This record gives sequence, C-alpha cells and structure tokens, in this order.
Amino acid sequence: MKEILSANIKFNRELSLFDLFTFHQFAQSYAGSLFILSGDNLIHPKHFTQLVSFFLLNKRELTIVIEGHQVHQTLQHIQAWFRHLHNRLLSKSSLKYLSI
Repeated sequence: MKEILSANIKFNRELSLFDLFTFHQFAQSYAGSLFILSGDNLIHPKHFTQLVSFFLLNKRELTIVIEGHQVHQTLQHIQAWFRHLHNRLLSKSSLKYLSI
C-alpha cells in the first residue's frame, strides 16, 4: 500500500552544492516520489537545476513530502543523512501521515 508522509524541516545552516547533489542522487534512486515545498514553491528533487534554484530562494525552512512504500524509513534515512553529513539537528519536525 502506498503512503504519504510529510515533515517540516528547519536548517541551522545553508546547504552546499555538494549537499544538494547528494540529495538529488538520493531522490533519483528512491522508488517512490519526493517533493519539496516552501511557500508557494513545489519542486521534484530529481531535477537538479530546480533543486539548486529552489534552495537559492528558500534556504532555511521547507516541507518534504514522501510518497511510496516505507515512507517512515525513507524520512528517517533523509533525517539521518542531514545529521550525519552536516552535524546539524533538525528542528521542529512535524509528521503528517496518510495511507492511500
């Protein structure tokens, strides 16, 4: 069964191009769908140019939407990736869960 999960994430620092490229590679390999929202902007992180432009305009706060199977594990993987690579703590993560 497909599921949808979203998490609001705030960053302590800006992401580097290497960070964005690594996240882009993860999005490319994920079997489900990932979306990033901030304000009125929505992008699919599989498109690297959109990802870079998005983070140039919206640097600190976003919502990640995960659709597919094992969405909780995917979110944990994304959060662990941010923590491990950058020694950052994700603050104010709120989860919204919906089974479809």
